[in-house]
Amino acid sequence: MRIWIINHYALPYDNAGGTRHANFAKQLIKYGHEITIFAANYNHFAHSYIQTNTVLGEIDSRYQIPFMWIPTGSYRGNTLARLWNMLSFSIRLLQKKYTAHLPPPDVILGSSPHLFAAFSASILAKRFNVPFLLEVRDIWPDSLAEHFSKYHPLFYLMKKIECKLYKDAHQIISLLPGIKDYLIHLSVAEEKIVWIPNTIDPDLYPSSICDQQSKKFTIMYAGAHGILNDLDICLDAAKLLQNTEIGEKIRICLIGNGPEKKRLIERTIKEKIQIIQFLDPVPKTKIYTILSQADVFLMPLKHSTIYRFGISPNKLFDYLLMSRPIIFAVNTSFNPVELNNAGITIPPSNSRALADAISQLFSTPENVRKMMGERGKEYVYSHHHIERMCKKLETILRAIQNKELTAT
Repeated sequence: MRIWIINHYALPYDNAGGTRHANFAKQLIKYGHEITIFAANYNHFAHSYIQTNTVLGEIDSRYQIPFMWIPTGSYRGNTLARLWNMLSFSIRLLQKKYTAHLPPPDVILGSSPHLFAAFSASILAKRFNVPFLLEVRDIWPDSLAEHFSKYHPLFYLMKKIECKLYKDAHQIISLLPGIKDYLIHLSVAEEKIVWIPNTIDPDLYPSSICDQQSKKFTIMYAGAHGILNDLDICLDAAKLLQNTEIGEKIRICLIGNGPEKKRLIERTIKEKIQIIQFLDPVPKTKIYTILSQADVFLMPLKHSTIYRFGISPNKLFDYLLMSRPIIFAVNTSFNPVELNNAGITIPPSNSRALADAISQLFSTPENVRKMMGERGKEYVYSHHHIERMCKKLETILRAIQNKELTAT
């Protein structure tokens, strides 16, 4: 089958950020499918444009998977420029100069880091008269409910788009394990819903990697530096710990980029927080070498009602693969750390609880921490291996090809 994957924020392997669809595409190509990924030429993780040797509107063949880069404007933070970045991608995606010269698809998968791109993907599916798969990454527009009134025109528009997407999709692929009841409440047929979370790809794990912990006990976070990531609790916990007896023996390392990073660095300098270290984003091909320096990983998110449906961040599964204990600070019932006794669960946005958890793990014997990490690794291999998840997607694609799935 010829498959088009549309994800505004999709990236190839040599970038830091969303490589989910590149990973899936690599596996699907092994099954005999042809893949093209449509993504924006602006990397919102690194706040820079993708370096490409091709003309925009032509296929970039430098990677194992062909990419079509759609031009968008740059932005920083949650501003009108970010909204225009979303809209410009979605509008330009529909311009025929980006699709008319390509062999037509047999199926289109539209991902929803925001709804506008997924909506454009559904329009393209109708244009080519092919099945449309909707991948739900976040609950839009409900994820805006804490910032916008439900009577706001933008919220109303997005709710209409959301319901239209659910209706038109041949199949709904969700990264969130608890979304089924939410979708059924919106009159989505249960048989249309399948859970395919983020994955690990052991092929990207270097065969020669070894533990490289620093002399200091290292607590590490690797991911976006945004408002929802709640990294201020790391700074607050560091302030509580740096003048204690373990203060000189630990470091908290924050890896990545995002709209909050500059402010966090400025706050660290202003408040003389000495045990915090900031590092630049690292591509997937190199991230495991960096993660091997950690003794403990940190998974924080601000309190939000939307997490009741679960979470599926890439970094959580990368952490589990590394066989280290995790401090999990998210209010969700989907908690593989607690389920597998692979670390410590604390309330979100609680710096005292974070400081106490760090102290507890610092005092925990290394062999006990190692057992925590091994339990997490066993879980992620069993439930989130790329081949296992890709076979679920392959089953859907074959059912579509055999005309066993039709849109309602």
